[in-house]
Amino acid sequence: ECKVCSNTTTNKYRKNNKNHVRKVNLRKYGLEIEEYESMYNEQSGRCWTCSTFKKTLCVDHCHTTGCVRGLLCHNCNTALGLSKDNIETLERMISYLKRQQ
Repeated sequence: ECKVCSNTTTNKYRKNNKNHVRKVNLRKYGLEIEEYESMYNEQSGRCWTCSTFKKTLCVDHCHTTGCVRGLLCHNCNTALGLSKDNIETLERMISYLKRQQ
């Protein structure tokens, strides 16, 4: 099967089996779908950091301990990952942005 056909098949499966796909992904973090849904409802479907409402949110976890911290939108989760969760780097980024105002 070519890459295009494979991607089409995968996307159809994911669309038709959302809860199964979500369950598989949540197992990486030791979460059951009910726990995810509880966290999602506690956050009112909003990203913990930017408050943007999303139908689905990423599970944010500490890469050192593996502990789940909360649910973030894809952009915020990626930003934390790219900064390697380094607080000093993030503080310098904030300082940089404030300097430009």
